[in-house]
Amino acid sequence: MAAQRSSPSSQSGINPLNIWLIFFVMATLILLVTTIMFSKKSGELEAVNKTAKDAEAAAKSGWNNSLADIEALKAMFGYPQADVGVGNPAPAGTARFVADADLTNHGADLKAPTFAATLAAMHTKIDALNQENLQLKASLQSEKDAYLASKTGDNNRVDTFKTDKEKSEADLVKLVKERDELVRQKDAEIAKWQQSYRTEQVEKEQIREELARLGKELNERISRLNQIVDFQRQKLEELENLSFDVPDGRITTVDNTTGMVWLNLGRKDGLRPQVTFSVYGKTNKGIARGPEDVKAKIEVVEVNATSSVARIVEEERDRPVGIGDVVFSPAWSAGLKEYFAIVGDGDLNK
Repeated sequence: MAAQRSSPSSQSGINPLNIWLIFFVMATLILLVTTIMFSKKSGELEAVNKTAKDAEAAAKSGWNNSLADIEALKAMFGYPQADVGVGNPAPAGTARFVADADLTNHGADLKAPTFAATLAAMHTKIDALNQENLQLKASLQSEKDAYLASKTGDNNRVDTFKTDKEKSEADLVKLVKERDELVRQKDAEIAKWQQSYRTEQVEKEQIREELARLGKELNERISRLNQIVDFQRQKLEELENLSFDVPDGRITTVDNTTGMVWLNLGRKDGLRPQVTFSVYGKTNKGIARGPEDVKAKIEVVEVNATSSVARIVEEERDRPVGIGDVVFSPAWSAGLKEYFAIVGDGDLNK
């Protein structure tokens, strides 16, 4: 009877083993689904991560390339500063700060200086300088050619001078020999003339004594002649103080610029050059009354047939010579022949 009894669970067909089996299956299914979903999500995350890593690697590579490019540009432009320099103006000590200073210095003539514009301007200046350098080289070559030509001429002249010098030295040696011979001859002549000189000194002493004697006689003769001259001068002054009423001639023309006058006397009157006249005014108290009445003295320098020319020797400034003034000479008269006499002792045969 005990074998025929059953539990309520067995009677309905559900027991704990089935429940556990069902739970296991459902858990397995859930785990399977979760695993599948997790695997899919993990693949997507790995793809995204790989993409990010690739982008990071590309960005890092680009950054490194940019840094390399910047360093290359700095090296190319010659700015080894560590910092490029950010901002405007760039901080002192940076590459941009030094570059801006160079552009300011070398691109001052440009409105907007840049490296390209500055290089172009400097290239233009370099071309101009090269052209000027070519011209200077051409000028230098021309000067060099002229210098070489001049140097060649100088060398030729030096050779000529050298030849002339050698000839002159040879002539000098010959001249020295001739001079030595001449000196020897002169020394002999000097010795001869010294002997002659001593002899002549004795003769000269005798002549000196004779000359002293003759000098004394001449001085005495000159003293006598001076006395005669003084006597004649006194007589002449007495003649000049005499009064005469008739003048010897008249002045017809006066040239005050040259100091010359013209007289109405000539060869027909027996006038000769070097005759002197005293000049009196048109109105006078009488010819040859005294020296105070004479207004000028003239000397005849040229004699014509009926006239003559005389120069003014002396003239009073307040009484200049004028046309119509009369002239007189105590030593000359018209038609009078002149004779000369030697007064005093004369030694005609020494």
